Amino acid sequence: MDAVRSASSPRRELPSLVGPALALGLPAACAFSAGTHIALAPEHFGESAPLGLGFLAAAALLLALGLGAYTRRRSVRIPLLIALLSAALIAGYIASRSVGLPILHPEPEPVDAVGVTTKAAELVALILSLRLYRRNAAGTARCETQWRTRWTTIP
Repeated sequence: MDAVRSASSPRRELPSLVGPALALGLPAACAFSAGTHIALAPEHFGESAPLGLGFLAAAALLLALGLGAYTRRRSVRIPLLIALLSAALIAGYIASRSVGLPILHPEPEPVDAVGVTTKAAELVALILSLRLYRRNAAGTARCETQWRTRWTTIP
C-alpha cells in the first residue's frame, strides 16, 4: 500500500525560473540594445543628423523602458511598449537592409554582424516583454475580478 501511495503522491515541482528570467532578462536585453545604439550613433551622425538622433532616441527609450520593466515588474503598459519598440526597431533594420529608409538613408545597407546581434537581443526583448505582458495582464484581471466580487456583492 505504501508503494501505491508513493507512486501516486503529487510531484514537487521545481521552482519557476520565469519570474527571475523576466525580471533580469528583459532589462538586460534592452540595455544591450541601447548600448549598441549609443555606440553606433556617432557613425550614423556622420551619414545623417536625423539618423544619428534616431539612434540616440532609440537608446534613450530602450534604457528608460528597460529600467521601468525592472522597477515596475507588475506594470502592464511597460512590457507592451517594449514589445512595440522592439518590433519597430527590428522592422526598421529589415527595411534599411532591404529597400533603405526613404528620408534617413535611401540606399540599402549590407547586413552586418553587429546589427544582427542587436536584432537578436531585441527579438529576445520582444518575446520576454510579451510573456511579461501576458502574465501581468492576467494578474490584473484576476485582481480586478476579486475586487469586483468582494466589493459589489451585497452580504
